[in-house]
Amino acid sequence: MSSFDGTAVTIDSDPANGTTYGGAGNASGVGNQPQIKVTFDAATNSAILTFPGITAPGNNSPTDDRLETLPDGNYTLRLNGTAITDISGNQLDGDGDTIAGGDAVFKFYVLQGDTQLKANGTFNGDRTRDFVDFQRLEKNFNKTNASHADGDFNHDGVVNKADLSWFLKNQPFTLPAPAAPAAPPPVSAPAPATPPSKTPPKQTTPAPKPAPKPAPKPAPKPVIKPAPKPVVAPKPPTFAVKKISGAKELLK
Repeated sequence: MSSFDGTAVTIDSDPANGTTYGGAGNASGVGNQPQIKVTFDAATNSAILTFPGITAPGNNSPTDDRLETLPDGNYTLRLNGTAITDISGNQLDGDGDTIAGGDAVFKFYVLQGDTQLKANGTFNGDRTRDFVDFQRLEKNFNKTNASHADGDFNHDGVVNKADLSWFLKNQPFTLPAPAAPAAPPPVSAPAPATPPSKTPPKQTTPAPKPAPKPAPKPAPKPVIKPAPKPVVAPKPPTFAVKKISGAKELLK
């Protein structure tokens, strides 16, 4: 990566409230100093940001104003992907989508007196100024070339009585996390299609048709009985009468 300056860096309050450092207004810092100064190390491909043109208001009085530091608060740091290039001129792919020119975005907070470390030096980021941070100051007392994480709370490079005095004047405090952004209004989803019913449709039984009336049977034709044949009385047998000679004599 090639060197870049504070115009490629912006730091906004989170949530945004109109306070922005760096970017196009970087040169308008206190005492005509840049708000953000970038010290780039090509060997390690890393950069250190300092704030020579920013003064943080003190917690107790103007004499507590902190030079060259951001005020306590939550912030969003943005690296402009189109303004930061490598030695070949390739733009930064800050959002990691494989397309050059995307911004890199980071969230962080500043709370004077919170070293953001545990007593053993491991990170905790607990957003709280408390006894653990006093232990860090005590452990590094009289250390030179010190940082805020060592207990140098006034940023003069030495952990000493001035840092102890400041810490004792400021009560334990927890910096609230930034409010979550408002959720977008819900998008009305189309009404889901009615799933097919598992119940078989009722079979509509058609009304029974009236039974057809039987066709009237034709009246039976009268049976004409044949007139009885007249019974002819048999004729009495006819006997032939013959005169028998000598009949009288027989009947005697």
